[in-house]
Amino acid sequence: ESSSSSGSPPAGRARRSPVPAKPSVFTSGEGLSVVKADTPSAMPRGAADSSEASAELIRLAQLKAASSLRQNAPPPPANMRPDDWFCPICTTHNYASRTRCFRCNQGVNPGRGGGVATRALGRV
Repeated sequence: ESSSSSGSPPAGRARRSPVPAKPSVFTSGEGLSVVKADTPSAMPRGAADSSEASAELIRLAQLKAASSLRQNAPPPPANMRPDDWFCPICTTHNYASRTRCFRCNQGVNPGRGGGVATRALGRV
């Protein structure tokens, strides 16, 4: 008997992919198929490119989903202050003092660095 801890795979078994499995944003292959159909240039050219192409397809699908969320977003909260901002990725409401989204840690506050958010610091 050979075990998988011996270092080499048993005869007749395929080698595992060097890239560990990552959780997907898709519950079925349907969402990924739509993105693949929309982005033919992102298709893999070889085995080495397949993980990069898959990551790019997932990123494109996430951006497409975020765009849909933005279009169907509810009106801003009543307690929103002038320099608060919405994350461009997940559309979460963030306070002006934050430079990155508290939910997804993406997207830099568009008001920071431009003087807009710093002017509001004197207001209460």
